[in-house]
Amino acid sequence: MIIIFIVVILALATKPQPLCLKKYLPRNRRVVCSLTTRPVQPKYFGKVLDRLVEQFDAVYLAVPEKSHKGVVYPKITHPGVTVVPVEEDYGPITKFFGALNSDEKDNTLVVVVDDDIIYNSKLREICEENYKQYPRCVISGAGIVYKYSNLQLPWFFGFTGHREMYPSWLPSFLGSKILTTVCGYASISFRRSLLQREELLDFIKYYNKNEDCFLNDDMVISAFFSTKGISRMWAKIPRCEHESTKDTESLSGMMEGDSIYFRQYRAFQHLRDCFRNDSPRIDCICLFDVILLIIVVIILGI
Repeated sequence: MIIIFIVVILALATKPQPLCLKKYLPRNRRVVCSLTTRPVQPKYFGKVLDRLVEQFDAVYLAVPEKSHKGVVYPKITHPGVTVVPVEEDYGPITKFFGALNSDEKDNTLVVVVDDDIIYNSKLREICEENYKQYPRCVISGAGIVYKYSNLQLPWFFGFTGHREMYPSWLPSFLGSKILTTVCGYASISFRRSLLQREELLDFIKYYNKNEDCFLNDDMVISAFFSTKGISRMWAKIPRCEHESTKDTESLSGMMEGDSIYFRQYRAFQHLRDCFRNDSPRIDCICLFDVILLIIVVIILGI
């Protein structure tokens, strides 16, 4: 119990604090949406775009000429959607280049989403409210915290996280809302000035040579933001789920017999040095850690 008490005190003392504005002056802000798709879109893709068009000032759909597997994209048109040509398929992270290849100004709020979720009709409104509180951060409705990033431990020891379907007490007793990685399915929003196109291109052209990184845009974009010292924040948004009629594989899909958790963790190991700007996350102790610590103490005591 003494050991646990010491851990709790250390966690409270090292809990990272995000940059938060105490006063915000409201203004008419431009908010745009950015996404990509695959050569064969989900059959409800039109509804996905309709929901985005009805609330955002612009919807940018990044489309390469052909996929990394050599499949040619068909011509895609949709009312209110701006199709943005991309020079090549960078994998799932291509969804960022809809906005990055546009002429949007630095103060535009960009919301990046996936192509297989019909998002809540208040997504824009919620992202704007989150931005008011954390304008210097990247914000997502889900994410992972790698607590022991400096230790070579099995993947299930390495992280806790925030998901909209988890009880708030389950992922972490003490953890702040600062994440290691953000998740595209739950939207990723940020001020346009936080992401420079050429810098991101240089970054992904190096790390996308690794297949696990190529398929895990959440890990790669989070690593990029970390190299820039930009905090990634969790904020509650309406639950995001794939439609029951979804008939396409995930853009960051798994290889046969390969868990997405293993793949993400392998990508994290490859990108580990990129997260060196992140502070230690002793504050993210969770129930599993406490039980494990008690077992270790009992064994050592015996």
